[in-house]
Amino acid sequence: QLLGFHGETEEEIMDTIGPEIELDGEIPVKVKLGDTITLCTATATDVLSQVTSMTVRLLSPSGKEIVAETAANKEISVTLTEIGIYRLFYVSYDSEGVRTRVGQNIRVVDSVAPTLGVDFSDKTSKVGETITLPKVSVSDDPGKVSYDIFLSLPNSEMRLLYHCENGE
Repeated sequence: QLLGFHGETEEEIMDTIGPEIELDGEIPVKVKLGDTITLCTATATDVLSQVTSMTVRLLSPSGKEIVAETAANKEISVTLTEIGIYRLFYVSYDSEGVRTRVGQNIRVVDSVAPTLGVDFSDKTSKVGETITLPKVSVSDDPGKVSYDIFLSLPNSEMRLLYHCENGE
């Protein structure tokens, strides 16, 4: 009886799996406008190939690159000055050119309530008379604001209700 391998051919093993990325901290999901966050460091490992790069990148809601692909081997502090969704990416390549990218959205909200001004006085009107709605002013710094005016008639008494809130 013969032991061994007959007709064996040697094939190159292809690495098709990218590096595994591990963040060395937590990234917030929601922060207030003007908050400073810390982009934590990250490391990458690969079973078959050598890791050649590990970078971090941050894009603002308007698409501006806040942190250009920078080595992720040190913490980076960033003040978020735009309302909306920032996109954060950690990217790693191995020596075979296989890429892994992990990302997270960071939502920046305006936590200061807008200002609502209503110029009105109490008036008594009779049924069928035309009424003039009071002048309303709404402002918010920075950002957008939305507001609503409601006309309510509970118990035959007319009431105007005003509502405003921060927008995005």
